[in-house]
Amino acid sequence: MLKIFYVDDDADNLDLFSIAVKEFGEAELVKCTLHMYSEGDALMAALKQNKPVDALIFVDINMPKKNGFDILKEIKLDTHLSSLPVIMFSNASDNRSITVSQELGASLYAVKPTSITGIVNLIKKVSTIKWHQANLSNIEFLINAL
Repeated sequence: MLKIFYVDDDADNLDLFSIAVKEFGEAELVKCTLHMYSEGDALMAALKQNKPVDALIFVDINMPKKNGFDILKEIKLDTHLSSLPVIMFSNASDNRSITVSQELGASLYAVKPTSITGIVNLIKKVSTIKWHQANLSNIEFLINAL
């Protein structure tokens, strides 16, 4: 089973991601559990309550209140969550956001695809990585799965 946590303040992005996860699960015959949140505090509360040991976390960077960098810092400071892969998920592909994400310990930086197919391809790519065995220096940090 693939567990995915996703935080984004944009309802349209949440809807697209939800459809893509469903399509990915059907196409790959993988049971997926998707937990979606529209703000960082809700995501963090859910992560701290559930303490997942095997999950992917997709974090939008540009959000009001608690932005993606704040969320990433909080995840990396929590001993129960720090080993989970965090994929920074943004419309921007500027060098500053990518560098800050990498410096704060993100596992990957993905430019948000504009189509459901692009999101499905991204999920497929990141779900095949053996995170607990991965040498992150051998994985391309920036993913552009458009």
